Amino acid sequence: MQRVFTRLICLLGSQAAVGATPDYTGTLCPTDAGARIEVHTGTDTTLMIIYPTPPGTGGWAMTHEAPGLFSHDLNGVFPGDDVEFSLLIQNPQQYTYPSHSLALASSCVEFERDDVTPPPTRGFRHDVLVRDGTPVVHFQAGTPGLGIPETTQVSVTYRLDSGSFATTPLIQVEPGIWEVELLDAIEGQSMQYWFSQLMGIQTVHTALHERTIGTPATEPGWPLVTRQSGRFRHRHPNEWRFDNYVEDYGAGRTFEIEVTDWGNRADVVVTVDHGLEVGKMDFKYFVENDPYSDTCNRPLTVMNTVMQKSGNVFTGSIDDTTPGAMLDFDFAFVDLPADNPVAIYYSDFYYYRVGSGHFGPETPNPRATPAGPATTPNVFSLQFGLAQHAPTLAHNDLKQFLAGKVLFETDYNTGDLLNLSTHFDCCAGPIGQPLAASPAYQPGLLGPGLNAASCMTCHAMDGRGETPYDGDILRQVATQLSLPGAGPHGAPVPHPTYGHQLSPESADGAPPEGTTTVSYELIHDSFDDGTPYVLRRPTYTTVGTDAPLDEDVELSHRIAPMLAGLGMLEAVDESTIRSLADPQDLDGDGISGRVNEVWDEAAQAVTLGRFGWKANQPTLRQQAAAAFLFDMGVTNPLYPKDDCGDMDPSCGTSSEPELTDADLDDVESYLRGLTLPPRRNYDDPDAIAGMHLFKQANCHACHVPRLQTRTNAAISAYHDITIEPFTDLLLHDMGPDLADHRPQFAASGSEWRTPPLWGLSYIEHAMGVPDTCEDPTSGGATPNFLHDGRATSIMDAILWHGGEAAASRDAVKAMSGVERAQLIAFAAYPFDDPIFHDAGSTPACPADLTGDGTVALDDLLVILSRWGQSGIGDVDGSGQIDAEDIILLLESWGDC
Repeated sequence: MQRVFTRLICLLGSQAAVGATPDYTGTLCPTDAGARIEVHTGTDTTLMIIYPTPPGTGGWAMTHEAPGLFSHDLNGVFPGDDVEFSLLIQNPQQYTYPSHSLALASSCVEFERDDVTPPPTRGFRHDVLVRDGTPVVHFQAGTPGLGIPETTQVSVTYRLDSGSFATTPLIQVEPGIWEVELLDAIEGQSMQYWFSQLMGIQTVHTALHERTIGTPATEPGWPLVTRQSGRFRHRHPNEWRFDNYVEDYGAGRTFEIEVTDWGNRADVVVTVDHGLEVGKMDFKYFVENDPYSDTCNRPLTVMNTVMQKSGNVFTGSIDDTTPGAMLDFDFAFVDLPADNPVAIYYSDFYYYRVGSGHFGPETPNPRATPAGPATTPNVFSLQFGLAQHAPTLAHNDLKQFLAGKVLFETDYNTGDLLNLSTHFDCCAGPIGQPLAASPAYQPGLLGPGLNAASCMTCHAMDGRGETPYDGDILRQVATQLSLPGAGPHGAPVPHPTYGHQLSPESADGAPPEGTTTVSYELIHDSFDDGTPYVLRRPTYTTVGTDAPLDEDVELSHRIAPMLAGLGMLEAVDESTIRSLADPQDLDGDGISGRVNEVWDEAAQAVTLGRFGWKANQPTLRQQAAAAFLFDMGVTNPLYPKDDCGDMDPSCGTSSEPELTDADLDDVESYLRGLTLPPRRNYDDPDAIAGMHLFKQANCHACHVPRLQTRTNAAISAYHDITIEPFTDLLLHDMGPDLADHRPQFAASGSEWRTPPLWGLSYIEHAMGVPDTCEDPTSGGATPNFLHDGRATSIMDAILWHGGEAAASRDAVKAMSGVERAQLIAFAAYPFDDPIFHDAGSTPACPADLTGDGTVALDDLLVILSRWGQSGIGDVDGSGQIDAEDIILLLESWGDC
């Protein structure tokens, strides 16, 4: 057990002990007359009484030597004698402790409170020991109480070095004490692990720990101060109205949380935005039931307190915590102004890891979080999965995010604010989609030509544009057009009549510039095992109203992409992206990613492109500005003139930009702040097996699993974090079947930027609504993938891969039906793993479980001893040890 508390108290003095059970450490030392007991505790302790046996009976007031230091001399005891004593501490409340029983030795013997006091409720103590050469995990469970039942089962999930996660149960060796030997571990290995306790019917996880086996765990520098921003919620998690944004979300419906973590206590301060007066705030902690149980069975909390109020600042504490414990808490905001749309607001459940300095989702599994602590902790209705803000946003950044959200969701034709509410309120609905008037609406902004009247029309719930079907007129798929050749800095040459993009709508009632319709040819083919499939090959018919489109006009059709996570991609350093490029394929792997060099309007310079289907935009600000102009006809500081050709006499010119710099700042902040939802497939055996297939097909060569953001990113929320977008942001030649034959800066007509894969499983949900009130994960709409939305499934998108990706496509076509399903289970929301980075992580002989170079009986016994578990013995990487692993082992029998 780490000696956290005494060091903490000695360092921090009285404020570290206020409100929490006092801690202490001490020594029993021999003297000429007997023994001397010295005890260190908090400096606010005014009295300490010792009850020794022997000699004598009763208690003795200890000598107060110095602040936090007390002593007492025992006469008549000698080395080898047993000394028993208990302590009472007053600070000013009195606390008594069980007895210590120590043998007086020839040198000092140390003791601490943890020797006699079990961990507090929901707390624990643990260690990873090396006993007789074998690593042993030791765990002491906290005491039951406060409505929380005792721990009846404990398991540990761990990963050694770069291996797979394994889960194994611990054995109860005495009341409250659990242990297990890690037979597959050796001293000196690195280890990631967490514990799961069954308490009643609820499983409670600890935080994720990392250490080297055989080396003492390091202590953080207490206190740890962590901040998290939050917004008001209509209801608790696990209720339908949890995920959508509340009314007037842009007007003071936010707050900041500051947690000061002392190790044995967490102080929580909540500062509410001055835009809303909150009269009272409830602070609730320790979730009692599973937040993901039945629909509308909201999580309950055991401890319910009222926070202390001072203006718009509220304070509370969680006492008697232990490092590594998961603190789950939430808030209710009550006594709101009479004119507020609702009488009470709620918050997220926040899962803080004591001693870590960060929040996260309920599970400590790192595979759940594609953006680490910047991942939103919980999404109930998947329709809203891509529309959440990064919880690590600074409070001011969150407020600007919401200001940008108002602009993003404004319909500039009707004046409506397209902030959709949930389709169901448990099973009391459907409740419809009431819309409010937008405070950001400005009449006359649109046009003259446009594709849509709002950003959200094309980016459905911050996802992708609507799937185009046979015969549709394209509106959420933009038709870009140009003449052959290159303009300044390599940009496409605009059409002399229509400019850069054809507008299928008009703001003033005039005929639109033209229309594009799509029809599909069905291509029938089959996988190598004979299973048939059908792909859609689009054919576009584009007609111009004011001038014919000659054969030499270059046309490209591009659907609105998903927006979540763009701010994190912007935070990746340019040097990181350039380091991934291999334009000459010097490593000979068939992959030759290139950067696109594009024009930065703000910097007035050529720089690296990273946004857009051809990496044709350098920054989010410019991407947003271009969308306002080309998709909505709204001029702005970066693009102050309407998009029209030199030969278009009807094209107007704006005297000044219709959007201000401040408006563009807000929209940029909105795009930056959108985060990713947590994964749901992180422990799916099929997804884990699909991870290995993804690597075998070399998909990770372009879809790079992880990137690191820079330390000076535009917002502090993204400073130096690891993200898992599965992209290199580079251009790759995808072959003739996907080519649009329209170069853009350095990108050829067959090159496309590697699209991120994170969050793909949420696309269909963001585009539609759930089918039933019982299941928020049901329903949705037909998803679409690739630059023009032709692929209606992830597998269809894979099958369209050509050029540099042809070998990976063919590897997928050669897979069995089971393997293809496993691959898609992973690609639906892929997660990083050491296998993508450690060349030695996949053994040449995976069935050699004992590492002796031979697959034999001892390897078979390992599988049988761990049947039904995960980790070592899981030869096929499915996540579970079963008959398939025995079959693979028998096929590999003999020398490796």
